[in-house]
Amino acid sequence: MTFYSYCPRCQSELKTDAEFDQTWFCTDCHWSSETTYQKLLKLVSKRRTSILMTVFAVMLAGFYHLMHWDNYSPKVIALQAKDLVGMNTAEDFESFALICKARGMMDCYVDNYGKAHRLAPDQPELAAEYGIALGRSGASEQAMTVLKGYIEKGGQNLDAAFDYAKMLGAAGELKEASKIFKFIIDAKPGILQVTVMNSFIGMLMDAGQYKQVIKEIKTFRREAKSLPTLMNAELEEARKALKPKGRKSARRSKRRGRSRRRL
Repeated sequence: MTFYSYCPRCQSELKTDAEFDQTWFCTDCHWSSETTYQKLLKLVSKRRTSILMTVFAVMLAGFYHLMHWDNYSPKVIALQAKDLVGMNTAEDFESFALICKARGMMDCYVDNYGKAHRLAPDQPELAAEYGIALGRSGASEQAMTVLKGYIEKGGQNLDAAFDYAKMLGAAGELKEASKIFKFIIDAKPGILQVTVMNSFIGMLMDAGQYKQVIKEIKTFRREAKSLPTLMNAELEEARKALKPKGRKSARRSKRRGRSRRRL
């Protein structure tokens, strides 16, 4: 190692602390004892490290994206890129929403259907799907608002109507819910919609509307003549609930009175 007392460039006296890592520095003219070659090696090393770190970060991000989106990753990248520059259409947002739904990402599913609906409010089916997404994510009040508007405008999406009817029933709006349930059932004449019927009757049973339960089950049976015992358990339960509780005890007391008279 060469020892420097004075700066070769400006002849200033070098301080004792002007040496670092076997390199001398001049605080006046910024001269350094390090050779150009050594500087170049350090610069190349720094750049190489920076490039390697960047490549590693990109690979890590790509791996995470692939794990997160699986086979949808290329399409998601394209959609996200378009969204970044503000070029996504309502159809793009809907495509993204369906991918999110397939991956079980409810927030993403709702968010993208919301964007699609806001971008194309004149497309009723987007409103229906947005309402369904909201309802299934737990945002019932928002879902009911969206689906109510959709149904009132003559929407025919039965999945949306079914979700809306169930939410109405849960909110205690039985009359409107019954109307929607009947609309769904009537929309497919000749087809036994067991899930819809069970939900409808279950709602009425929970609300204690036993007479209505009996009436609706009889209607179902008339439509499905090949199933005379359709929903028999629910029918019997409703009939049992309507029986006066004091009738049996009254009959027993009458019988006891007659037997005493005979004696």
